[in-house]
Amino acid sequence: MPLCNRVAPDGSLHAVAARGMFTGNRGIIHDPATKTLTGRRWTHKSWIACTCQWQATRRAVFGKNAPSNKINIAQIGFGRIAMVHDLPDTLKFDVARVMAVADLDSARLEKGKQFVESYYAKKTGEAKYIDVKTY
Repeated sequence: MPLCNRVAPDGSLHAVAARGMFTGNRGIIHDPATKTLTGRRWTHKSWIACTCQWQATRRAVFGKNAPSNKINIAQIGFGRIAMVHDLPDTLKFDVARVMAVADLDSARLEKGKQFVESYYAKKTGEAKYIDVKTY
């Protein structure tokens, strides 16, 4: 079983067997003896690779679907792990919204765009609910 290597949109930490076994989390933030997260895990530069941007719009103006109530996410790389684990695990949270996909392989890039757009089309019933940006 891998060490804790995923952060869910709600902030909880958990281990995913598909990630961190060979090339993922190397254990820098874990106690070697107990395999648990150490209290000093936030002091390492190798901990996180994402950015969050707060949009300060009042909820009363737009209601529960306001842009400021969502975490906008860009999926970097759309291979097997992204398609089978990363995106499905992220998309199940209503607070997360995948806005962009980036990949060097143009076929994977288009596949990622279609994957996200079809997910939102099924979820909302609107064929053009979101236009996923590609990079």
